[in-house]
Amino acid sequence: MFRKGLVYRAKYIVGAVKELQAKEGGGEEWLSSLRLRGLDEALDELCSLPGVGPKVAACIALFSLDQHHAIPVDTHVWRVN
Repeated sequence: MFRKGLVYRAKYIVGAVKELQAKEGGGEEWLSSLRLRGLDEALDELCSLPGVGPKVAACIALFSLDQHHAIPVDTHVWRVN
């Protein structure tokens, strides 16, 4: 049985996979190329994928693209007074 959150995100996962597969050279090559770009450009490119927002993009950059200065920030952080 799927968790409710996964079902909600399924359309974004499918959409992101389709976009990655359509990239010239394939998704793996495109993602690898983001390692050579600056953090802001890599984040902008990642956010162009369906369902990828700033936090997820920062997580991908930090953990998969060697962007060790990326800081994932949850929306709840901005609500702290």
